[in-house]
Amino acid sequence: MKKLISFFTVFGLIFSMSGFCFASGPVIESQTVSVETLEDGTTVETIFTIYKSVSRLRDKSASVEKNYFGAGSEKAASVTLYATFSYDGSDAWCVSAYSDVSEYNNWRYGSENIDDTDNRAKLSARLTKSGESSKSVSMYIRAC
Repeated sequence: MKKLISFFTVFGLIFSMSGFCFASGPVIESQTVSVETLEDGTTVETIFTIYKSVSRLRDKSASVEKNYFGAGSEKAASVTLYATFSYDGSDAWCVSAYSDVSEYNNWRYGSENIDDTDNRAKLSARLTKSGESSKSVSMYIRAC
């Protein structure tokens, strides 16, 4: 009987230490992808994502990711604006907003400004590269 209890005790300890907690990322409620070509030949792929609320029913999160491609399909940058909004039943407001940026092929991202007033989050910035014209980066998310 002692061996059986010891076995289940050891088995329980191993099971609890083996990392059986399944971490998952945010659950996507909806996602829209669009591609546009600007006058200067820059291609911009935009991915708009709304995430399901898991913690508080009155909060909602969303993101806008823009991937910029210069001449010859050279990737310049990937810029994502994340925002979380809260609702009180009649009004919505932005609780937090932040960005995530990746630069490629000697393009530089700078002059960022994030405005998260009222029921929207807006990002503006510049992409620059020596010998190239700079590109304006602009995106926003309204309370969804």
